[in-house]
Amino acid sequence: MIKKSLLVLASCVMLNAQGGNEFNMQDSNRFDEICIAGLGDYIKTLDDPQFLGEWYLYNYQNSKYHRVKNDEFEKGDAIDSAYKKLLEKQKDYSSIIGKKSVLNLNFQFKNYDFKKSNFPLDIMTDSTWVNHSGKNCKAKLTFDNINPKHAKLDMPKDKAKDFIKKRKRYGNVDRDLVARYSFTIVSSKAKITTSDPTYRWQDIEGSIVGHINKLEIVDKKGKILATYDDYK
Repeated sequence: MIKKSLLVLASCVMLNAQGGNEFNMQDSNRFDEICIAGLGDYIKTLDDPQFLGEWYLYNYQNSKYHRVKNDEFEKGDAIDSAYKKLLEKQKDYSSIIGKKSVLNLNFQFKNYDFKKSNFPLDIMTDSTWVNHSGKNCKAKLTFDNINPKHAKLDMPKDKAKDFIKKRKRYGNVDRDLVARYSFTIVSSKAKITTSDPTYRWQDIEGSIVGHINKLEIVDKKGKILATYDDYK
């Protein structure tokens, strides 16, 4: 259920086909990549190679960290190397911006509006977001071009009546549908929220913005009930 200012959806799935211009957010390791891509401004502002190097070493080269942690000379060299690797990765992962992805969002349609001849849809608004987590990152996904006019499933009364009838069982109506958002990744901004470089629990906090290219309303069997592709 979408709340006014927060969307927490355990069944939220981000998928996309394989391809050079597409990005799979469902993979927790890949999701960390988009968060690291968003660390650019934070790294410049913090300007602390010692902290950033040790943080990257501990979180992404953990076995190496434990090999060198008790030797201050080896540890120092490893931190220097890890800092350079973080800068390299942040730059490389920045290429993710501009790639395409897909969000499949489970939701429920509301009671039929007899005056407007449609089912209102409880989907994303401009004041909601999707929480998503990776291996060491948690981030909010929002869209910069939500169109409230698309929060409906138009259907004549006779077809709507049959639509409900087919979804009815033992007096209950199955109102579950899927909103499939095809979007382009516009930006990623992130920061490290801990002051302890060896704290290891999703300590990158990010904000990802997407631009919707198409919205499809789909049933459980994959049938497309409506398509909105007039986004700007």
